[in-house]
Amino acid sequence: MSKPFHIPRSLKIAGICIGVVLGCVGLGMSQSLADAIRGRGENSPKTLSDPRPVAVGTVVSASPVGRSSYPGTVKASRTTKLAFRVGGPLVEVCVRPGDVVEQGQVLMRIDPRDFEDAIAAVMARIAAAEANLGAMKAGARDEDIRSLEARLGGAQARATKARHDHDRAKTLFSEQVIAPSEYDRARSMLDVAEATVVDFEQVLRKARAGARKEDIIAAAAAIRGLRTELRIAQHQLDDTLLRAPYSGVVTRQFAENHEMVESGEAVLGMHDIDELEIEISVPEIELIHRQVGHEYISTAVFPAIPGRVCEVRVREWNTEADPITRTYSVTFVMKNPDDVNILPGMTAEVSRQLKGGETDRTELPVVPASAICSDGNSVSFVWLFDDKAGRASRRPVTLGRPVDGSRLTVLSGLVPGDRIVVAGADLVSADMNLRAMD
Repeated sequence: MSKPFHIPRSLKIAGICIGVVLGCVGLGMSQSLADAIRGRGENSPKTLSDPRPVAVGTVVSASPVGRSSYPGTVKASRTTKLAFRVGGPLVEVCVRPGDVVEQGQVLMRIDPRDFEDAIAAVMARIAAAEANLGAMKAGARDEDIRSLEARLGGAQARATKARHDHDRAKTLFSEQVIAPSEYDRARSMLDVAEATVVDFEQVLRKARAGARKEDIIAAAAAIRGLRTELRIAQHQLDDTLLRAPYSGVVTRQFAENHEMVESGEAVLGMHDIDELEIEISVPEIELIHRQVGHEYISTAVFPAIPGRVCEVRVREWNTEADPITRTYSVTFVMKNPDDVNILPGMTAEVSRQLKGGETDRTELPVVPASAICSDGNSVSFVWLFDDKAGRASRRPVTLGRPVDGSRLTVLSGLVPGDRIVVAGADLVSADMNLRAMD
């Protein structure tokens, strides 16, 4: 069995001393290195960064071209989902998707029986109301008046007898010959007989005088209300037929025959392709200097029909930019050719040429698109370079039309001959030392 190895005490002390010395030396070296990095050493001079190279170009003038092209999508000039204004079971479907229909043509039909019955009921009420109004205007007939007079005479005779019976019962009651109930019955019979006489007198008086003016007016107003109900019922019967609102093509069918459909539920789709629309997105620089359509001739070509050029015109344009693309929607319209099938959903390219095929002869400063910067508040600017100072300063500019795919005209802020940063402009700041690379 081996004995444990022991380090002499003198060697341990020597090792500790060596470690302390090395630590102090290392600390001193670290402090010197830190001072050198910070530039705080006694013999360390301050260092300056070298000028940053940037691409610089000279502003020139040019005339913007008069032609620009944008991709677009073909749409139908009118697209509609058709629905019944009344509900009921479908009993006839007259068309299918793809059918060409004329304006006013019947497309579908709902069972009309309930609506026909409603018309018959309203017509019967109108007939009764008109007969009543006629009787009111004509007044009571002579035989009716004589009949009322006879009935009034009979009521008066019954009232006279009831009065005699009441007087006799009153006398007998005072003599305590009859019971109180018999007297009360005689009193009630008299009251009823006298009220009947009053009723017949009023009826006879009205018959002799005829209907009041206000009653005739009210009866006539009631008839007008019934006639309005009749028109509504007739409209509802007419609405059981679904007709084409314009000439076009049926695109979709949403309900089958014999299905129950609700009022307002889409049952057919159709569109009008006699005229076609093409919608494009135009950048804001296209709209700053010129109106959309006043100075241009616009044409459209279709990848599916090589060599075919169609003239189009501006129908409408949106003055509010798309929040994502910052472009403006412009819609063009064209007549659908008879010899080819141009259908909604096809792609197109719309070109805009200045009238007469001329270019814009206005000389304007032109800068590369890479030189344009923005401050985040829709303000455009460039970096104007000073060759002597080796610095750049911001210069706000107003942009005009594009010259080609990579250059833009400047309406204000620059003049030909100005020196600007044309590449890496987004990385430049006003306090930066720069070196021009032409």
